[in-house]
Amino acid sequence: MNTRILIAAIAVTMFFLSEQVHAQEVGEPEQAEVTELEGTWEAVSCVLGGEQRDSGGLVWRFEGNKRYWRKNDDNGNWPSGEPFTLDSTPMPAEFEFHLYDWLGIYELDDDMLTVCYNLSGGRGLGARPDVFESLEGSSTMLIVLRRVTEEVDE
Repeated sequence: MNTRILIAAIAVTMFFLSEQVHAQEVGEPEQAEVTELEGTWEAVSCVLGGEQRDSGGLVWRFEGNKRYWRKNDDNGNWPSGEPFTLDSTPMPAEFEFHLYDWLGIYELDDDMLTVCYNLSGGRGLGARPDVFESLEGSSTMLIVLRRVTEEVDE
């Protein structure tokens, strides 16, 4: 009887350890994707609620798992970084900006980054978009950014 319990306990332990290893392996592509975003990006197009908006010199910078953003009128200041997570498994790939719980999708194509997210927030107030569009009257933001090869003023 004690042998059966011991064997069962070992089997359960091995199962949970293998699940932890699998979870770590799944996380590696996300880290690779985060690394691909590293650097500075400037907005070339911005649509909110179906209306084209002036991007106003909007600039994003990714460092590690934080996103910084500013506009040209921010006197060169970069506000505190906002943590974000990526999941490149679903199609389209998904992200979450944690400060405001904004849920979105993204596509990285060489030096162009397209993001689409719901400004209503992820606290049950707004769903993650599933297509890259911002319909009239919606709270969905669609931004296309281009990687900056020359560093923006610090």
